Amino acid sequence: MNGLMDIMVDGLAPGVKQERRTYELVVVGAGPAGTAAAVCAAGEGVDTLIIEAGQADGGTRFIECVDDCAGDTAEVTMGGWTSGLVKEKAHRLFVNVRQGLAVTGLREYGGHWEIETNQGHQISAKTVILTPGMLRRRLNVPGETELTGVGVHACATCEGPAYAGEDVVVVGAGDLGIRQALHLATFAKSVRVAEQASGASCGRELLQRAEEQPNIKLKLDCIVREFKGREKLDSVLVEDGKTGAFEELYAAAAFINIGLKPATDAFRTLVHLDQNGFIETNRMMQTNLAGVFAAGHACSNGVGGPDDAAAAGYKAGTWALRYLESEEPITGICLRSETPFT
Repeated sequence: MNGLMDIMVDGLAPGVKQERRTYELVVVGAGPAGTAAAVCAAGEGVDTLIIEAGQADGGTRFIECVDDCAGDTAEVTMGGWTSGLVKEKAHRLFVNVRQGLAVTGLREYGGHWEIETNQGHQISAKTVILTPGMLRRRLNVPGETELTGVGVHACATCEGPAYAGEDVVVVGAGDLGIRQALHLATFAKSVRVAEQASGASCGRELLQRAEEQPNIKLKLDCIVREFKGREKLDSVLVEDGKTGAFEELYAAAAFINIGLKPATDAFRTLVHLDQNGFIETNRMMQTNLAGVFAAGHACSNGVGGPDDAAAAGYKAGTWALRYLESEEPITGICLRSETPFT
């Protein structure tokens, strides 16, 4: 029985959807780390489910956008596989993928882990691998939420071509912001880069390329205070960080690129996070919870590109297999030991 069933069980509120089966492994996140972890486990016959809050590519689409802006071709590789081949292998191994499910809770129940989602599902698992990836940081200013998708965007590669011949704004002068500005400058009328610091934080070569573009203008000490417009973006209200003067930048679109943060808010009270919000793991990819592992960009041990994330996911899958084979009961206590399972 593969589907999520709407059933009533003792102790559950009406509307809660609980599966009748217990998966051996549930992977949270369908990016490179999560997909590789699932492929590793499913390849050994482990009953595996991936749950993904967004589209089934997880963080891969974001990485492709970054590389496209740099003028490169994105290729997610791990052991010679491209990301497409990894996903194809996941399908061949009958890995179940559920989209649109964000984790809101995780608790030990009856010797298994019970995962709660934003859709009211409760999914039971013997082991869990967290691979939530990264999220773009938000400005949290008026109009940002309301105008997202109708002028306020994150990815210039995805949404930028719709604004050919228009005035646009890029928020953030880091590497990604300047790369997006350079990309937009190839078809936009003008590109103004708003950076609240007194200098751009991108590499020198990128900055030089931007300064040589006649339709790119860097506005330093420039703080975004509001996105204005009704049904679409009309302008961006900014404040001069030195003088306090306000200016309205009329633009058809604004692209926010102020960095990334680990997508771990849902796990803040569940697993140990470091001071920057990254999941703490040991060398066996264990979190502080028995049977709960983590891998990828949201972990404190750090990874580089998507290929590194995939390799970390595969490693987590390997250790999850060892854990399942050990038949060690879930106790909900910290497994910080570096001693492998017996």
